Amino acid sequence: AALAAAMGQAGGAEPHRLCEFLLNQLHARVQQSQQEREQELRKQLMELKDMEDLFTRAKEEVHQVLHRADGIEEDTLELSCRRPTPKPPFVWQPSQEYEKEFQVTGECNEIVTKVGDFEDQGWVIPVGGSWRLMRGGIYRWTIRIEQKCSGRPQLQLGLHGANHNQPWRLVTTSRCSWSRDDEPWQDRPGGDRLIDEGSFVHIEVDMRGINSTTGSFSLAIDDGPFEEFFDDIPLSQPYSLIPVVSMGGNQSRVRLCPNY
Repeated sequence: AALAAAMGQAGGAEPHRLCEFLLNQLHARVQQSQQEREQELRKQLMELKDMEDLFTRAKEEVHQVLHRADGIEEDTLELSCRRPTPKPPFVWQPSQEYEKEFQVTGECNEIVTKVGDFEDQGWVIPVGGSWRLMRGGIYRWTIRIEQKCSGRPQLQLGLHGANHNQPWRLVTTSRCSWSRDDEPWQDRPGGDRLIDEGSFVHIEVDMRGINSTTGSFSLAIDDGPFEEFFDDIPLSQPYSLIPVVSMGGNQSRVRLCPNY
């Protein structure tokens, strides 16, 4: 069709003029095609440059985000390192009378060990804690029975008055029997229960007196429920109470656990 049109335009021109005309037409078409390709190439190059700029900006933003995240992680780690380690709520303090009977160790004086068998067979002697339990408060602590003396395994857990005077509220590890002051030992209502080596004993003493004129003493073993052993702890007295554990057999050992 192009040839026919060209021949029509050339009319009766000589053959060499027809060839020249066709070459000029072809050259014009080639130039136009080349210009179109160059324009398309410039367009693609501009799009590629825009994509490279976008990628560069995205890369910078990612680096900034990662830098901020590293800073946050470092700050978090620093705060974690500065966070205080939980400590036991009190320390063991043997009385002057029995200070040679016990050895207190541990970073926080949380471990107490009976040194030698107590001279009176069948007896246990107390070591108290530094806590002073007073009206208006609720007190919780956990003791782990780390070791019992095979020949004299009984321990007693509970409360004494100041200087180990009465009132006394005690529970045995052998049967969970209980006693107040100098009264006879009473059986656990649910039957005997052994608190063995390795057991965690959780104790709660409520001296708030919200709905009562007396305080209460409750105890739980490991993951078991709390049981109330005493509901008659006097609150009207001016003195405070202290946590106690009593032992008589050589190398009996308990550990006071941190409060979380």
